[in-house]
Amino acid sequence: MSDDFEESLKGHTYTEFHQVFEHLSKQGNETIQATLAVMYAGGIIVPKDEKEAARWWWIAASQGDATAQFNLGLLYENGKRTSDFAEASVWYRLSAEQGNAEAQYKLGLMYEQGWGVEKDKTEAVRQYRRAAEQGHNVAKISLTLLYSEGKEMPINFVQAYMWYLVAKSNLHEGNNKIREDLEQGVNDILKKMTPDQISEGQELAHDWIKKI
Repeated sequence: MSDDFEESLKGHTYTEFHQVFEHLSKQGNETIQATLAVMYAGGIIVPKDEKEAARWWWIAASQGDATAQFNLGLLYENGKRTSDFAEASVWYRLSAEQGNAEAQYKLGLMYEQGWGVEKDKTEAVRQYRRAAEQGHNVAKISLTLLYSEGKEMPINFVQAYMWYLVAKSNLHEGNNKIREDLEQGVNDILKKMTPDQISEGQELAHDWIKKI
């Protein structure tokens, strides 16, 4: 939530704020509905209320707000009492189809692990790739691992090496542990690759880095 937005609320009572937002949200404004969810979830301006936050996430998500759909998926995945992975996957999918990279990554993870959906490594790769194409670094690392391990899918060292290089190019300072773990895994991959495969992986990575 922007500082300008919070500044604009100063001098207004909670009752005034609540009446205006409730009125707008009931008119079907999913942006306002999602904003209400954020505010209730974080206790911003209004008292913190997780149930009320969930209600507004659901309302906004049902009207097609991609961020709300993703957040509703998170609520179902991380339920306090029980997780509902199947329901989480429904909302992640809706958000992912609207181009939400986080939702695409989450959906890929569910297909990789078989959480709430039938395990499908090919579909996991497809979703990870969609997220990676938008710059999602964890999705790039996931692609590196999937292609190098070859569990329930063909090994492809060229693709594994390419995604490693692409992910490495976006790692910031402070990610040294991740970088070290990646490099250790890739060193094992390089031992199994021919010089031509290494060159191909480098060329593909170079092309990807230019694009994203």
